[in-house]
Amino acid sequence: DTVYGLGCNPFDEAAIKKIFEVKKRDLGKPIPLLVSDFKVVEKLAYVNEAARKAMEAFWPGALTILVKVRRNVVPKLITAGSDKVGLRIPNCKATIKLIQAIGGVITGTSANISGEDAPSTVDPIIKQLGEKVDLILDAGKTPISIPSTVVDLSEEPFKIVREGAISREVLVKKLNIKVV
Repeated sequence: DTVYGLGCNPFDEAAIKKIFEVKKRDLGKPIPLLVSDFKVVEKLAYVNEAARKAMEAFWPGALTILVKVRRNVVPKLITAGSDKVGLRIPNCKATIKLIQAIGGVITGTSANISGEDAPSTVDPIIKQLGEKVDLILDAGKTPISIPSTVVDLSEEPFKIVREGAISREVLVKKLNIKVV
């Protein structure tokens, strides 16, 4: 629904390391997770009132929400050792079916070299990553073509980490919260 992503089983250390390698991503940067439903969210993280309100308002959709991670559930490679994890339910039926088929959760980082533009078609993925990835699923141009907005709702003050498909104004108005 936003941009093309690199997906793997987030509990497979070798697969996660391959994503970091393929993207040339710093191991100190966390990787967000795409989940199939709220039940999976509860297994992975602690959800406070602000996060629950945001999930209900914007999911499925283009909002990645940082919440407190359940320790010893989500690998430290995913969280980069922090106490937070980024979660999102995408607004794409095919993606949801794929996520459900592999257990309800998959990595959701953009399919590009770190620092490059996030791809909305497969052409840049083929050029940048080519043979380094196992499979490329071509679903045409992504509907939004802008990365998700990332908001940290794990604790106050709430922070917009990256403004993307959902603007600060829409987020603040719909949730009636202050963000820095």
